[in-house]
Amino acid sequence: MPLAFDGSLLLCSELDELDIQEDIQEGIQEGIQKDIQEDIQEDIQENIQEDIQEGIQETIQEDILEDIQEGIQENIQDDIQEDIQGDIREDIQEDILEAIQEDIQENIHGNIQYI
Repeated sequence: MPLAFDGSLLLCSELDELDIQEDIQEGIQEGIQKDIQEDIQEDIQENIQEDIQEGIQETIQEDILEDIQEGIQENIQDDIQEDIQGDIREDIQEDILEAIQEDIQENIHGNIQYI
């Protein structure tokens, strides 16, 4: 009996050792899985933040470019309108001056012939 008892003690201690090894392996696997999940979550969060920042920057840049282009177009249109209005005024003034000069010359010529 003592041999059988010793054998069962050995068997129990081997089983305990196997349980400990399994517990260690499970703990290691759980730790690795947690680390991997945390790393994946951090990577996902970083990628999302980077994508959001890039999207915001692109949107801001696009808005700025649109504003600049609109401003340039408005300035060009304003300049063109001012130039056209100025040209029209000059043409009208020249036409009025020519008409007045012609009238004066005709009046002077008519007055000279009358005298």
